[in-house]
Amino acid sequence: MLTFLAFTMDQGIGGHYYSLKALSEQYVDSKVVIIGHTKPRVKYDNLTFISIRDNGYCGAFSLLYKIINVNDTLHCFDEHSFSFARVVSIFKNNPLVLTKCGGKPLRYYPRCYSISVFSKEDQEHFHNKNVSSYLIPNRINRNEIMALVNERTKDNLFFERSFERRAICIARVGRKYRKKILSAINLSYKLKKLGHDLSVDVVGVLEDGHVLSELKDLCNYLSIQDRIFFHTDKKVTTDAVRWLPDFDFSIGTGRGAMEAMCLGVLTLAPVSNLDIPIFVDDNTFGSLFEKNFSERSVSTLSESEALTKISNLFTKSDFNRERFFYQNIFNEYFDILSAPKKYDEIYSKAQRQSFSGIVDVFCNFIYLKYIERQKLK
Repeated sequence: MLTFLAFTMDQGIGGHYYSLKALSEQYVDSKVVIIGHTKPRVKYDNLTFISIRDNGYCGAFSLLYKIINVNDTLHCFDEHSFSFARVVSIFKNNPLVLTKCGGKPLRYYPRCYSISVFSKEDQEHFHNKNVSSYLIPNRINRNEIMALVNERTKDNLFFERSFERRAICIARVGRKYRKKILSAINLSYKLKKLGHDLSVDVVGVLEDGHVLSELKDLCNYLSIQDRIFFHTDKKVTTDAVRWLPDFDFSIGTGRGAMEAMCLGVLTLAPVSNLDIPIFVDDNTFGSLFEKNFSERSVSTLSESEALTKISNLFTKSDFNRERFFYQNIFNEYFDILSAPKKYDEIYSKAQRQSFSGIVDVFCNFIYLKYIERQKLK
């Protein structure tokens, strides 16, 4: 049996929880164990939540040890849950698989014989450290997304205003995704100067009230407060992917960009060297895909070139070519239905944690406590 594991530190939200859900649902007999401080918002079948707050680390390990069967293969979706799983593996000989879901390559990463990654950047990083890894970006379940889209109720949230074009930016409102939201605001402002009317609806959980105030002040300063809207209510932010088809553009990173392409929504991606996002097409896809559509991606376009390309979309009415391109990209790289065959190969080769790696086990826990202190202080 497969047991999927993840660790929560803050609000239990993020793209990798949805990626875990999409993959676990491809294996009927699998179970999901979440260890951490808060129960994830994503709904899983056959979920067990182990609370650190209620049980402490020793208690959490004891509960996990009881849950895991000797024949289980343990697939961890972050390095923190891996710190628990590898200890269980020492005593029960469970094969281990670790997925690095996103973020920049890390100076320290726990040793695992079977690592899967979402980006070419991480694959190359591990290769340079003589660690083998598998590139498997496939993690979007189109049927599940379409079910959410079809079940949504149009409560006039996004339909009472009329603009030339409308964009949605799904992002938690806090320090981590501040640049992403800023790029959306800057785009609306610069398009306004060109005579185009772009509204932006920012949909995401509020993590930092100061950041929200700062962003609203900027909109007032730029005189675009009438076209930038913030939605932080839970009834809107839960499964926000359902709103995507109601917009002309999606400004997204990581999994969010892939979900937009899955639905054929014109996708814009923030990059590190420009103040505005760039349009995802056959010319820009490669560099964005390499870094998992991260804000760390670098555009080969100048800002004026990127802005012109987006501006041209305002006068265009037929986007069949762009949607056909997105469809092909989704089928080749992002469709979860093609993932099990790739993961089955990893599971068949997965190895157990031995006592010889005990030093790294301690390093793994020290790293967990360090990150925990940074995030929860």
